[in-house]
Amino acid sequence: MLKRLHYDYEIDPEGDYRAEVPLPDGRKAYVGVSAALTRDESMVGFREIWSVAGRLPAPLRDDVAHNLLLDNWTSRHAGAWANAGVTSDGEAVLVYVVRIPTTSSRKVYRTVIERTAYKALGLQEALRVVEDGPVVR
Repeated sequence: MLKRLHYDYEIDPEGDYRAEVPLPDGRKAYVGVSAALTRDESMVGFREIWSVAGRLPAPLRDDVAHNLLLDNWTSRHAGAWANAGVTSDGEAVLVYVVRIPTTSSRKVYRTVIERTAYKALGLQEALRVVEDGPVVR
């Protein structure tokens, strides 16, 4: 699908796809697409699409976890924030992840890939403001 959408991509050591996604606003983001499929009880195949938003000291602080859960609830999109694991240096990896049916159209794949990238970039910017302080213009 990534090739048909004209995204440059590579295959990572786990066999998943990593695409550089140019966004309509001129920015670029990296988005992962799982090679493996998951199936629900009706045997419909799903593929995961995700983008890393950042890394924070693990375990996540309660206020951070609360805000991510609140965003999951209030945004009500097909995706959600998730902790993808902890790095060897003790940081939690935050990702925005969406699961879509493998039968989805190219238009749906493109929309989901771009929305996933935007959500992750938004949290990256918010984390940068928290770490560095607000940007004064």
